[in-house]
Amino acid sequence: MPEINVKPEIAEMALAKIKPAPYNPRQIGDAAFAGLQESMSKFGLLDLLVVNRRTGRLIAGHQRLKVLQAAGVKRVPVIQVDFDEVTEKAANLALNSQQLAGQWTAALAPLLDELREQLPSDEYLALRLEELRGEIAAMEIQMPKDFKEFDESTANGITICKCPTCGHEHARKD
Repeated sequence: MPEINVKPEIAEMALAKIKPAPYNPRQIGDAAFAGLQESMSKFGLLDLLVVNRRTGRLIAGHQRLKVLQAAGVKRVPVIQVDFDEVTEKAANLALNSQQLAGQWTAALAPLLDELREQLPSDEYLALRLEELRGEIAAMEIQMPKDFKEFDESTANGITICKCPTCGHEHARKD
């Protein structure tokens, strides 16, 4: 395994100096933008923008940049990197890739249920947590054939089965 840089260079930058990458292949709709605004208002800037020092272009954080601009923020801390243009584009795709982000597990359903009960309704909806229920319905994790004993709970048409031996969770649509 190659060494991982665990001490990125963090600097403060004026938003006006950050250039969005013209090739950035992601966009955000109005509802998602409103959800991101709500998230950033509630939790703050938890994920820093990533800027290439050589080009001044934004590598990651295009949607967060839009929220910050709309909020009138002038300066933010950023992670600065020193990449050639090919590496910059590869990093942009890697940092936005759903294939590298992992998948939801069966643990999503009970967590959403818990948050739906504990958060104020308007906050739960503003954070777009209800939309994740559609992703639960799309999950169809197959149970192993020899999987006989399990603890089971059902929420919203999804049965979550937990192996008493290893604790691994599986989900199936009812």
